[in-house]
Amino acid sequence: CSSCKGMKDKLLEAGIDFVDVPCDKDSEMCDQLESITGSSKYPMAIIKDRTKNLDYIYFSSFDYNELGKETTVNDRVIKVGFINPEEIIKKVNSI
Repeated sequence: CSSCKGMKDKLLEAGIDFVDVPCDKDSEMCDQLESITGSSKYPMAIIKDRTKNLDYIYFSSFDYNELGKETTVNDRVIKVGFINPEEIIKKVNSI
């Protein structure tokens, strides 16, 4: 979709390495992401913070209450709502 392409373009522009996993190639992973985030909107991104052994799952949201809010899912996963890819790039650059 155009949103996913836009996010990939922004990540490339920022020089951030990523792995693109289209849902039609790995529907099980996408189902898991949707279950964790409670959202079926894409794009989504998993940011691995190896220094803290945490995965941040960024998911598309237009709910003001979710934007930028870090919600602990379990001891290894935190979900964060975002509205534009720049927020993900800031997180990657802060790790």
